[in-house]
Amino acid sequence: MSDLRNLPKAEIKKTFYINKNENQYEFSIEIELENISDVIDFFIKIFLIGEKTKKIITPVYLNDNYIS
Repeated sequence: MSDLRNLPKAEIKKTFYINKNENQYEFSIEIELENISDVIDFFIKIFLIGEKTKKIITPVYLNDNYIS
């Protein structure tokens, strides 16, 4: 595990699209991640952070949280 911590940091390009539903309290976000560096990246965590509060928004439901 310590060897994984010493890997060079990967550069991840992030793109997202917000899809608003008719219900004003529900929306979905499509996130695309692309590793644009020459090194692999492990343990990518995705958080939704409020623009004004800068706090993590919960609950968040992922329909596909498998990243490879």
